[in-house]
Amino acid sequence: MKLLISCILARTQRDFKVDICHHLWQGNHPHIVAILKDADQARCFYMELQKKLTDAIKRLLGLEYLNIWAGTPRVIEIPDLESAIKMIAYYYANPAAAHLVESIEQYPGLSSWNDFGANMDKLSAVVVYEYPWIHLPTIPKLPRRSVSETQDRHIVDILLSKNKKMHRLEIKPNAWMHLFNITTDKEVASVNARILARLRHNEKVCQRWRERKGWKVLGGKALYEQPIMAPHTPKKHGRRIFCIAATKQLRIALIKEFKEFCAKCRECYRRWKLGDYLVQWPPGAFLPPLPPLANAVEF
Repeated sequence: MKLLISCILARTQRDFKVDICHHLWQGNHPHIVAILKDADQARCFYMELQKKLTDAIKRLLGLEYLNIWAGTPRVIEIPDLESAIKMIAYYYANPAAAHLVESIEQYPGLSSWNDFGANMDKLSAVVVYEYPWIHLPTIPKLPRRSVSETQDRHIVDILLSKNKKMHRLEIKPNAWMHLFNITTDKEVASVNARILARLRHNEKVCQRWRERKGWKVLGGKALYEQPIMAPHTPKKHGRRIFCIAATKQLRIALIKEFKEFCAKCRECYRRWKLGDYLVQWPPGAFLPPLPPLANAVEF
């Protein structure tokens, strides 16, 4: 699954010219910090990533239909440095917060943690991987939803033997700092030290919580051996966040901007229902399905 996700991420990054800065993939959701050219690029990147992942998992499970995404897409704007530090530390602390492992180093899933750790003081750092373009028909159905390490390696060997064309996946751990006017390696090292300190604090809080509850983590080995598409019931059903901001003034401004965006979307949808399908939706909007423009029965 790591190979498939990496291949999909590389292709989608190439198609939409996205700079991937950080990523971490848990069994039921991914986290990605990325720099996108515009709002429509963000929308297309997100939608294409979801589609390709769904198609790959359908092939692995031998299913004709599968819905693995709950709710509406969530693309969160990170408008200031403090919020970026908070969110990157939060992402890497996620496996500990979910009681999967004690720390990110023990997490066996796919993430850019090693890329981050090896480039904490280099503003221009770029880590390049080469992954095959895996065509859907070459993805075999799994013998069972939980495969051994030997079976996993065998499936990977089959995919590598059938897919020779390669794609580059570029991880730029510190490229996001340009957006906040950080221009020197010394500043980069200082910011990343703060991210690391916050990460360790978050992991320590999770550890103390488990000690009070008498809980233990699942562990890397057990996590690796879990079946694909294991049953999962979301624990969080609260209001979805669309922005993170360190100051009240910035948060108020973003909320106002988002409300204006929603008002424009409602107006576009109203005009759609009246038959005006040429109306221009605001950039970044996730459009509802377009109704049929002709009735085939009439012909």
